[in-house]
Amino acid sequence: MINIQISRNFHKQVDREFLLKTTSRILNLLTDQTYDLSIVVTTNLIIQRLNKKYLGGNSPTDVLSFPSLENNCDTGNIYLGDVVLAYPYINDQALSLGVPFKNELVLLLIHGILHLLGYNHGTPEMKTNMWRIQERTFEQIFDHQG
Repeated sequence: MINIQISRNFHKQVDREFLLKTTSRILNLLTDQTYDLSIVVTTNLIIQRLNKKYLGGNSPTDVLSFPSLENNCDTGNIYLGDVVLAYPYINDQALSLGVPFKNELVLLLIHGILHLLGYNHGTPEMKTNMWRIQERTFEQIFDHQG
């Protein structure tokens, strides 16, 4: 089960159905297992508070991942965890990079899910591997959508 929570501030800007379908597609591309997870789209202030509380950073960021890997008693699936996305940060980032918001959102969603699946970018080798998988998955998502 994929749980999507979108801050009421962004209900008109973020297409819940697109997010649900894209998350499902990302999981299908990255793993053969069935997982549960939550996607939260929120404000810069909320993500900054989470960043400070759990990671020691005192600034907003685009995406945070909180792995769980616990068994979901309701579905019998492994609950991967939560991906938290900051809509304003991502929107500003997309504008500064000159890319569509949807593209930046998908890229960061893939990034967050990869972290939930255990990928990391702590060393140059790990970063190269994670970025390669991230880019390949991104291309497959957009090739699939036509």
